[in-house]
Amino acid sequence: MPGCLKPATKLTTKLFNSSLSGGREIRRAALAESVDALDLESSGTPPARDQARTGSNPVRRIQLQYERDNTVNQPVEPKDVIGPVFGAATSLAGLLLVFVGFVYARGESYNTKRGDRFKLIAKLGIVPFLVSLLCAWLCLQSLSGAAWAYDTAILSFRITILLTAGYGICTMLFFL
Repeated sequence: MPGCLKPATKLTTKLFNSSLSGGREIRRAALAESVDALDLESSGTPPARDQARTGSNPVRRIQLQYERDNTVNQPVEPKDVIGPVFGAATSLAGLLLVFVGFVYARGESYNTKRGDRFKLIAKLGIVPFLVSLLCAWLCLQSLSGAAWAYDTAILSFRITILLTAGYGICTMLFFL
């Protein structure tokens, strides 16, 4: 049995035995004893920030010890970012197209200058739609191996979000 599991096994046995006897204080003492055993067998004492966060909660101390020992800091691969950005950009383009179609159809129902304003705002909605499609194309370029396309795709996605937010706010406040 690995050394890191011995305190946990002791803890489980003591907690089980104490639950049979019904002693709450026995369980608390067994848990505290096992936490101390984990601290002694680990590669040092928990940092002061962990002690400040846990206070007198021994279970939380065990959880933090486990999280600290099993945390792996790995950098994120660009392909793991570009895939979701591609999906978000194409979804946003679809939503924009539907919304632009709705606004344009509403403008068609009026035969006045008001209808012309709706048509104009619908035509302006093509700008975030096209930027979103550009972002999707850049994501595909990045996935196919073009190193230059990664940063450009992320930047174009941010621009798409800003343009879509601005277009949506203006449309909702001033035209609908």
